[in-house]
Amino acid sequence: MAQILFPLFDSVLLPPIKTARAAGIGDLLQAAEATGTPAHAFASVAGALNQAQQKAVGGLVVVPDRCIWLGKRGPSSWSEWGSGHESTPVPMPRWLRWQTNVFHIPLMALSTILCGSASLLVSLVDKTGHKQHRIARWWARSLVTFAGCSLRIVGEENLRKCPVAVYASNHTSYMDTPVVFAALPFQFRILAKKELWPIAFIGWYLDRSGQIPIDTRNPRATLSSLSVGVKALRSGMPLFVFPEGGRTPSGALQDFLSGAAYLAIRAQVPLVPIALNGVYDLLPMHTRHLHPGELLLTAGEAIQTIGLTIRQTDELTERLRAAIQVLAGQGVASAETAESLA
Repeated sequence: MAQILFPLFDSVLLPPIKTARAAGIGDLLQAAEATGTPAHAFASVAGALNQAQQKAVGGLVVVPDRCIWLGKRGPSSWSEWGSGHESTPVPMPRWLRWQTNVFHIPLMALSTILCGSASLLVSLVDKTGHKQHRIARWWARSLVTFAGCSLRIVGEENLRKCPVAVYASNHTSYMDTPVVFAALPFQFRILAKKELWPIAFIGWYLDRSGQIPIDTRNPRATLSSLSVGVKALRSGMPLFVFPEGGRTPSGALQDFLSGAAYLAIRAQVPLVPIALNGVYDLLPMHTRHLHPGELLLTAGEAIQTIGLTIRQTDELTERLRAAIQVLAGQGVASAETAESLA
């Protein structure tokens, strides 16, 4: 089966799984590190197959609901690791760390400082936030470029159909926000964690441009923030939300909070599902170094909310999650891909 699914690889490493926990994403990454094997996590079969087409070396480990692509192996083996053998973990390739530290990060930091300062100055005269949003889009595009990535948008027509809507996406990386600002072709407001507000330059922009802070740990404060969001929607301003409430540690879609559905129902505006692919690969939660590549934003058909009531918030939340799961290749689409290849 492995040779049929992955003919481009010289080997497919299948470590023995003795317990259910051994199939976890963290265990596999730990095992790869212990054996000196560069490893990268994928949340779907589709994502792993895409990587297989680009990298014709190494192996691929497949576990339930997860795919792990493995590069060239180090001196030790999986059996040695399983029997207690200890080896010095091999860090990320030096050239990649050097590229991030010397090139990517300084340029991205410089862009953030310049654009944050410009936005702060413009905010003194721009009460609509239009000019600040243009600066934010320039900042976002520069970060995508300085990260060494290309950005492709699929379903762009779905981003232009609704004058006012709630746009919701999976949350995979710190780079999600720049990608969203670079891709969405209109002015909008974003609901973001209040912890971002004290950060220099970024927090200044968020505060002066009318973005909405949300404290997911405080139900009363969350309700107040959602009320502000409803007012923004009713005034004609689109909103963007990460329904997961935080970044995914593995790339897989997490459970959704109900805020996006609540906003759409209260304001009676459409809910537009968006999936981000490649952004987790660029900057996963467990690293601070960049893996440049193609980024993909896929916008789905809008989910209408006219006539829905607050009692249907959970139902709408599930519909939204299912839609994003398919767009991201983690749901029905990825299962069909694997079945057809088998």
